[in-house]
Amino acid sequence: MTETKKILIVEDDGIIGERLRITFQNWGYLTINADTGDEAIRLALSEHPDMVLMDLLLKGNMNGIQAAHAIHEHLDIPIVYLTAYSDEHLLNQTKNTNSYGYLIKPVRDRELWATMEMAFHKYRADKLIQEKNRELTKEIAERQRVEDALKKSEQSLSRAYHFAEATLDALTAHVCVLDESGRILKVNKAWREFADVNSPSQTQYFIGSNYLSICDAAAQMNCKEAIAVASGIRAMINGETDQFSMEYPCHSSIEFRWFIINITRFYDDHGLRLVVAHENITERKQAEDALKKQLEFTNTLIETIPNPVFFKDTRGRYLGCNRAFEKFIGVSKDDIIGKSVFDLYPKDIADRYHRKDAELFINTGNQNYEWKVKQNNGQVSNVIFNKATFKDSAKKIAGLIGGITDITELRQMETELRQAKAWAEERSQAAEAATRAKSEFLANMSHEIRTPLNAIIGFSRIVSDKEVGELNEIQSEYLGNVVKSGEHLLSLISNILDFSKIEAGKLELEILDFNLNDVIAEVVNLLRFTAEEKGILLRSHIDSDVPAYLRGDPTRLRQILLNLANNAVKFTEKGEIRITVRNVECVGANNYSPLQFEISDTGIGIPEGRLDSMFQAFSQADMSTTRKFGGTGLGLAISKSLVEKMNGQIGVDSAEGKGSKFWFTAEFEKSAKFKVQSAKFEETTASLHTLHSLRLLLVEDNVFNQRIMFHILKNLGFEADVANNGIEAIRAVQTVPYDIVLMDIQMPKMDGIEATKIIRKWEAEKGVTHNTPIIAMTAHAMESDREACFQAGMNAYISKPINAEELIGAIRNQLTDPAPHPSPDPSPKRRGEASDSSPFPFSEGGRGVRFDKAELLNRVGGSNEAFCNELIETFVQYFPGISEELKSALNENDPKSARLHAHSLKGMSMQISAHKLADIAADMENYAINGELDNVRSLISGLDEEFELLKAVVDDICPSPP
Repeated sequence: MTETKKILIVEDDGIIGERLRITFQNWGYLTINADTGDEAIRLALSEHPDMVLMDLLLKGNMNGIQAAHAIHEHLDIPIVYLTAYSDEHLLNQTKNTNSYGYLIKPVRDRELWATMEMAFHKYRADKLIQEKNRELTKEIAERQRVEDALKKSEQSLSRAYHFAEATLDALTAHVCVLDESGRILKVNKAWREFADVNSPSQTQYFIGSNYLSICDAAAQMNCKEAIAVASGIRAMINGETDQFSMEYPCHSSIEFRWFIINITRFYDDHGLRLVVAHENITERKQAEDALKKQLEFTNTLIETIPNPVFFKDTRGRYLGCNRAFEKFIGVSKDDIIGKSVFDLYPKDIADRYHRKDAELFINTGNQNYEWKVKQNNGQVSNVIFNKATFKDSAKKIAGLIGGITDITELRQMETELRQAKAWAEERSQAAEAATRAKSEFLANMSHEIRTPLNAIIGFSRIVSDKEVGELNEIQSEYLGNVVKSGEHLLSLISNILDFSKIEAGKLELEILDFNLNDVIAEVVNLLRFTAEEKGILLRSHIDSDVPAYLRGDPTRLRQILLNLANNAVKFTEKGEIRITVRNVECVGANNYSPLQFEISDTGIGIPEGRLDSMFQAFSQADMSTTRKFGGTGLGLAISKSLVEKMNGQIGVDSAEGKGSKFWFTAEFEKSAKFKVQSAKFEETTASLHTLHSLRLLLVEDNVFNQRIMFHILKNLGFEADVANNGIEAIRAVQTVPYDIVLMDIQMPKMDGIEATKIIRKWEAEKGVTHNTPIIAMTAHAMESDREACFQAGMNAYISKPINAEELIGAIRNQLTDPAPHPSPDPSPKRRGEASDSSPFPFSEGGRGVRFDKAELLNRVGGSNEAFCNELIETFVQYFPGISEELKSALNENDPKSARLHAHSLKGMSMQISAHKLADIAADMENYAINGELDNVRSLISGLDEEFELLKAVVDDICPSPP
């Protein structure tokens, strides 16, 4: 049944459109009408007509040609155009739209029918042609593909053939191909080259010859190799075997050669084919022979090794061993090779060996371990197993080699050695315990002796310092002897303690910046008076190339020099003593300065037989020396240990009756930083040289504080008179025209504020135009205390502990501007913190610090450690006496006296930078001011305890001079 076709009629004239619709329906077509191009496009896309009858000139914004283009973008259907004009231009445009007809209005039915049917027929023909063209194109493409595949196959076959040819020619073996009758069909390059050399008459390289016949001919001559090859070829032709291989010699007159023949079979289009390959294996045979010899050598070498040696494969089977291993396990080599440990040992032992072997194969490398093993003779031995894997030519692990070393005797020796060491350790510990006990005894003895001795010396000095007239001459002499004997005893104790520290290995050096010139000057000054009393000239000389500023331990250096120089003074009756310092040449010591010190004298000398023992402990020239001059005999031994600590040496040159020269070397660092700081301090003091003619009055009741102030003033180039209280200060000012008065505030009899008021009143009554500048010195730091000082007429205010730089500044200010005015707080830093210009910026300081040595050194003007140590000794001697006076004031319920004594203790503690002790004394003073004496009493035990702790610290940090 023919499907009814659908026609889309596009005509803007309604009458024509209707007539066309009726006409087509009468002819049996389905119709759809549209009067615009847009509507035609919409209906074409939705209804899918079989043909479009399109009017060219349509109303609206689109003509028939434009509408046809739009429809053809989506649908492949025939379009017949209808127009009332035969415009050639329009006609040409319709050709571009693949039109199937062109009708001029008015159109007759017959013409319309013929055009429409022709359009349908042409459309069907076009589609059929397109289908046939597609099939033809596909067939052509398939034929081309087949031709390309065939060409590629031919090319691949050609490449395979040439590859096979090239492969055969690349082989070093001599190869020929035989047919099933034995005839040679093909040969390779190696065969041809061999034939050129050995059979030059065979121009065709035996191609076409029968290989099997040649072998049979050689077999007739009883050639064993030819017989075997012929037999093998026939077996392969008959299908009895797939391959044949045999090694055979082929020697010539000039060389020995070995070949191997390998024959394989395959089939091609022509039937059975045999490939015969002759390969020269001469080098392999030679290598095998060399390897055989090497193995024989290795086996011989292994057999000569006295220790057991064995080999195993990766499955744990023994490959070989030496005679020592046979003897070790008690089994012959023939019964070992091919066996595993499970065949030779009980299971538990075999398991252990097997696990170790497995670990080695997993981790590779080497394996070393020690075991106890039971040998065949029943003896248990300590042995060490040393094992390693070995590889085959393919670099794969092929097995392991092991060796066994019997170390039973070594372990026995080690046991004996440990026992000997344990015995020695016990003896050493016993000796160390004895040494510790001795050290503890010496320390305790020193503490027990020094504590009452300090009190004796302190009280004796307090009594000696009483005002003139209170003691007669004999009493003063007795007290002087007490002090001198006590100080001598303290020196002996210090020597014993130092020697104890050296023996215990606990004596350490400090590393500080110091001025070498100061150290030498201090040693000379300390001994000058004694030397002058004996009429001895004491001199010192430092070479010009010796650096003045060093880093090291100035205290211990001073101790060595005092030891040697004091001995020189002691053993010299007349003449002179000279201290010399010079450089020691040392290559590469850019940052270090090795120095040599010499102390020569014109004394009694030392007998030659005693020189070697001079630096031994408790040793002197002879025993009469001790009886005549005293001493422990430790000084030189201590000096020797200290010198060695300084990377130096010590020695002596002497002749009996002619004097001695003691010398030592020591190594110090150069100190550029300290040089800068010292230069700054010297520059400051130099600016005061023009002021050294000034007369100063120091008003201070505490003898300890007087000594500190005298030292600071002396370093600055000043001299001062002293007044012990306010009353004496008034008398002194009224008698002598002082340029500056340094006034303490808290004093007995009359304090500094009251004394200042009286002085200012006296100056006013006398009509003095320029009042004497008065600088207050006090441990009080409250703003109210400062105001009280200024209201009393004082010109400036500095806080205790006194700092040299602050004192310089205060004096300079009063000389340039003496008018009374409040000065800035001279101590803005926390207590104990080093000044910015201090050469010791590492001082910790502050509340809670027991002792700050760096701060103390800075306060007294640099590196004068001798004075610092002397100051500390004096403090230790004076403190117990003032503490006892404080306790007496508490027993008498006297708050005023208690306050004064607590204030003295605070000031003394601050002066030596003993901050914890100063804090306790300050609390006592505050309680005493408020009348809270019970609270003062509650702090007494803490004060005494802290004093003892402080003594222990300063004994370690600031050792007493010898």
